[in-house]
Amino acid sequence: MKKVELKKTVSVSAISYGHSEKAVWLQGLVVDVVDTNGDYVLVRNGSAVAWLAAGDVKERLPKKARPAKKVQDNAIGQIYVSSWGYDQTNVDAFQVVRATEKTLYLLPIATEEVKGTHGHMCCNVRPVKDKFIQDFSRPKIRRMGKHLFPEKASSRHRSFGLWDGSKTYYCSWYA
Repeated sequence: MKKVELKKTVSVSAISYGHSEKAVWLQGLVVDVVDTNGDYVLVRNGSAVAWLAAGDVKERLPKKARPAKKVQDNAIGQIYVSSWGYDQTNVDAFQVVRATEKTLYLLPIATEEVKGTHGHMCCNVRPVKDKFIQDFSRPKIRRMGKHLFPEKASSRHRSFGLWDGSKTYYCSWYA
């Protein structure tokens, strides 16, 4: 059966198991073509079928013919830093170990105290490249423009900044 992809988000009145239902099918959804009638295409999404304007769908290329995903240039080895906390300032550093077009895969790395910056329960720290911490949770990070955001819900309060190789970060703790 031929497959097509929605070019835009559409609101449909679909028929599913003999009942009419209103639904919103999102852009990028892949559906099966059941029939065509000039300017319209009858498509099926699971058990629901609906007529769509032919201009709302595009032919889905077979997997072999799809262009390969681009890897973000020079991303592997880059270091990102996240600073967070309420009564204290915590600094976490992560290094990119794998990258695709839209996702960076990070592993946590250690930070070290910058000599001469130690104060009362505080200091400046910097990331230590390639010194991985034994926590292999591999957070996935999505890029939105220039900003990076974690996919994991428990980490969504954070944002990550690219480390320039020289900047140090203020860190504090309370016992």
